[in-house]
Amino acid sequence: MTAVDSRPAQPVTKPSQQSASRTDPGTGLRSAWTDVRDTGHVIGVALGRRLRWLRQLVSWVTPLGFAFLGVGVGSWVLGLRLGWNELLVIAGAALVAFAAAFPFTIGRLAATVALDAHPRRVVVGDQASAAVTVSNPSRRRLLPLRLDLAVGSGRAVFEIPSLGSGGEVEELMTIPTHRRAVITLGPAKTVRADPLGLVVRTAAWTPTLDVFVHPRTVALESLGSGLLRDLDGRATNDVSPSDVEIHALRDYIPGDDRRHVHWRTSARTGKLMVRQFIDTRRSHLGLVVSEDIAEFASEAQYELAVSVLASLGVRAVIDGIELTVVGGATALPTVSSQLLLDRVSALSASQSGASLLPSAQKLTRVARGLTLAMLFGGSNASWKDWSDAAAQFDTDIRTVLVVCDPASSSGFAIAGRALRISVGSLGDLPRLMSAIVW
Repeated sequence: MTAVDSRPAQPVTKPSQQSASRTDPGTGLRSAWTDVRDTGHVIGVALGRRLRWLRQLVSWVTPLGFAFLGVGVGSWVLGLRLGWNELLVIAGAALVAFAAAFPFTIGRLAATVALDAHPRRVVVGDQASAAVTVSNPSRRRLLPLRLDLAVGSGRAVFEIPSLGSGGEVEELMTIPTHRRAVITLGPAKTVRADPLGLVVRTAAWTPTLDVFVHPRTVALESLGSGLLRDLDGRATNDVSPSDVEIHALRDYIPGDDRRHVHWRTSARTGKLMVRQFIDTRRSHLGLVVSEDIAEFASEAQYELAVSVLASLGVRAVIDGIELTVVGGATALPTVSSQLLLDRVSALSASQSGASLLPSAQKLTRVARGLTLAMLFGGSNASWKDWSDAAAQFDTDIRTVLVVCDPASSSGFAIAGRALRISVGSLGDLPRLMSAIVW
């Protein structure tokens, strides 16, 4: 009888696998390298967080704070070397003051800050205001703090008192609107600092808001009543086989569209006669203002030029006239009168601004099919400046040169093939425009 082994069967490992696990050193090295790499990554992340926190703390220190730190360390070293107790006392006072400054700024500020402006768009001289609201949504009392609000290139400072849970305070300020501009409000920043000003921590709470101070404008009659006689298109000397305005009748030529056959005349004459049309063009107005301060005798001249341009531009948008506006070397949007006025508010003249000639060249590049070009400048622009700018336009484009000078009287003059208008006051513009007949 054969004996049967009742022990459970053991898994059999192939000799090749066993020898590989014992003799291959690459697996152990790769595993060790992975552990080292993971450990290095963890250490790097921890150090990176500590370094970011350290850099943040250093960014809070003011120049006065660094001075206190330098005096404290320097006095400590010299006091130990020279044995002067006075220097050690100075060092201790400076270092203690420096260290005691940080508790005033450490910690999360539980507050809600809101910024609003009303209205967002005003005309020069109108009133506009901004409101900053600070509230305490937490259960703890909010300590007094300082709130800084950027107002254009300036700054407004508000001292916010201590607020209990659910408390709220609103601070109002008047926005300066004495001159045309785009005033950027914000962000509103809370400022926490120690009494000596050694450490200052700021935090932005609101986005920025733009307040547009539009130039003064004057209401004008429809430009189609004089400046542009019609809005659907004006006749040219070019003959067209199909358009709106009939010019004459002519004999039929093979290939002519039979829809243009004038059947009544054809029946009377006994031969086919077709309509001959005059090509028409839709009115396209181009407005250009120089941004070279040297071409204006004063800031008042430039502001008058911008106001006249804005008045004509707004009227053109209302009339539905195709419009292109160039301020210096920049083409302005003309989708709506509000958007146009917003961009006009940001125009400014400077020594490096584009003069009449490059501005006119810019208009010729961005506008196709112009029918009327109006150039705005000051009294300091020479006749050569005006003529060189006007020469950039084709002879079939009507050109108007507008000299804006509050010290002169308003009137007309013919300057070559162009019309020269002198505008002394914005109030004279409606009368001048209604008197133009082309």
